[in-house]
Amino acid sequence: MRWTNTAPTPTPARDAQRLPELKPQEQRYCRLVAERKGAQDARMLEFRWLLEELRVSFFAQELRTPQPVSIKRLDKAWAQLNH
Repeated sequence: MRWTNTAPTPTPARDAQRLPELKPQEQRYCRLVAERKGAQDARMLEFRWLLEELRVSFFAQELRTPQPVSIKRLDKAWAQLNH
């Protein structure tokens, strides 16, 4: 049996470019959790998982996400949190 390394090549430059897109999403979520003193409802948990899926789609594409995720989808979910 022969083993091959099929792991994707690291792309630090691309990762560094994507991180600033992710940070504001994480920060606003953390602020909301702090405002609510840690209390989370179903919509907050959904947003958190979308955030995790976005992280996967940015930094570990080979893992794939169970649903499409993007900054735009997170913004839409965020808008629903505040209604």
